[in-house]
Amino acid sequence: LMHQDQKTVFKYLPISEDAVKEGKCSPYEYAMIYDKCMCVYGNENEKQKYNSLETDTKQEINSIANNNRKRIGLPSVGYFKWKYGF
Repeated sequence: LMHQDQKTVFKYLPISEDAVKEGKCSPYEYAMIYDKCMCVYGNENEKQKYNSLETDTKQEINSIANNNRKRIGLPSVGYFKWKYGF
């Protein structure tokens, strides 16, 4: 989905989310694809739904992102930095 046109991206993102819920797609990969696609095609309110790029450090944004991440089985924002030190 990363290198597809906008119409294709918005057609397949919901299908990809369903695949995550069914265990057929990695939640981490879906979150990365979603956030990157929204950075390119989404509006201001849709960017970084999962904050998988961890570019926003505002507590309010991270709280919302953590709720979204929990829904698809991802750990909290900052977990990988904490666990692996990067």
